[in-house]
Amino acid sequence: MEFAVGSKVIYPSHGTAEVVGRSVRKIDGVDVKYLELVVAAGDESWRGGAMTLAVPEDRAVELGVREAISREEVDDVMAVLAVTNVRVPTNWSRRFKNHQEKLKSGDIYECAEVVRNLALRDRQSSLSSAEKAMQVRARRILVSELACALPGCPPLETVVAFWTGTDKRHHFKIFKPVAEVVADDLPPAWLKEALAVPEGGDCECC
Repeated sequence: MEFAVGSKVIYPSHGTAEVVGRSVRKIDGVDVKYLELVVAAGDESWRGGAMTLAVPEDRAVELGVREAISREEVDDVMAVLAVTNVRVPTNWSRRFKNHQEKLKSGDIYECAEVVRNLALRDRQSSLSSAEKAMQVRARRILVSELACALPGCPPLETVVAFWTGTDKRHHFKIFKPVAEVVADDLPPAWLKEALAVPEGGDCECC
């Protein structure tokens, strides 16, 4: 399978990535071709700190790099999320390890199972801090691939935050680099006042 520069792929445990180039590195005297990937999903992606990865091109598929699911498969993923009658290990360590393996597989259906299982458990009893972190990560991976199955598959996102009242904070994502965000991308007029930064003030959201 060939991955074109500029195309979007899925990298296990990280979600959507963009192929930004190719490079050649000499390993033990042998020239090895690498795919240069930028992971679009991540805690720092909207701040411009996305992770860059180099993957041996002839081993990319073996390492789990693949195309995103098709638009038609999105409904199948949603069906996995909708299942409520599931059984997961009651033992914390077994459950955590089981979910870790599912995320490492790079399979979106197994990632959806992790999101679903942790959401259901969160309703029944509180999650540990480790499971909460895993839940956030699994959601991020899942959403990044679902977005890639839809037109556009944006490699970058801008997060806009605003406050209503004195302490109620809101935020939303615009799937464009910040330099390309225009007024029409912002919420309706009744929210724009909340988004405005006073003259001379500092924007704390980005």
